[in-house]
Amino acid sequence: VFLLSCRDRMKKTSSKQTINYHSKSYEKYAKKDKGVKQASKSKPVKPAKPKEGSFLYLLPEEISAKQLHDGLDFLEAKQLEVWTELNLLEVTADEGTITFEDMRDNLGEEDFGTLAGMGMKKVYAVDYYLSDNGILRKVMETLISKFGGKIGSDTEDFQPFVKVNEI
Repeated sequence: VFLLSCRDRMKKTSSKQTINYHSKSYEKYAKKDKGVKQASKSKPVKPAKPKEGSFLYLLPEEISAKQLHDGLDFLEAKQLEVWTELNLLEVTADEGTITFEDMRDNLGEEDFGTLAGMGMKKVYAVDYYLSDNGILRKVMETLISKFGGKIGSDTEDFQPFVKVNEI
């Protein structure tokens, strides 16, 4: 008799969800068993939330986006796109995108003076939107090994500088 009345008081709302009107009486037992893990259906694994960010890539020479493109020979041609008129490079991978944008038009005389004092001649704003920063690290390790330079911050003096493994 008790089983029938419980079933009668349960309302089926979907194939996966059932509401039990006796849940208040269950709560007192659930509070006692907080430390005991209850068996439940496993939740679907969500993909990693993409990480986005930006930094500045400071170069000691006037390196074009096309030269950066050519330096990334470990990537497939379809993963790289250059807009020569904008001096912009976009890297597309399964993990997301990385964009290198020439900052020449956005820098003032003071900025060029600061850069010259550091021995730097070119600045790219690097924006990324990635599910995994591994590709970003590999891209930056490759570029720095081929062209030199530093990873800087978007501040007046471009500091603090960041190591590749810190991005």
